[in-house]
Amino acid sequence: MNEVQIIIENPCGSWIFKFPPLARALIDVGAKQVQTHLCRFGLDLQKALTLSGTSSFLHMLARLPPKQLHGQKRKLAESCLVLHH
Repeated sequence: MNEVQIIIENPCGSWIFKFPPLARALIDVGAKQVQTHLCRFGLDLQKALTLSGTSSFLHMLARLPPKQLHGQKRKLAESCLVLHH
């Protein structure tokens, strides 16, 4: 049997991860959580993002370096902080 891995993303502080049915399901499957920022994925936003899931590479997303960007986008991406839970 193949194992299905999941990742759910939402803005930090979102109530989705506190919604009882989802919170229980994430606990039941042993989901982990990390926080990062959208600018770490090349966007022009420093919006904090929570990722929750069972993926074996979830922890790497919190440390993902900014994509190779030029000028202002690269400067913005390099200035983002990465938070860990």
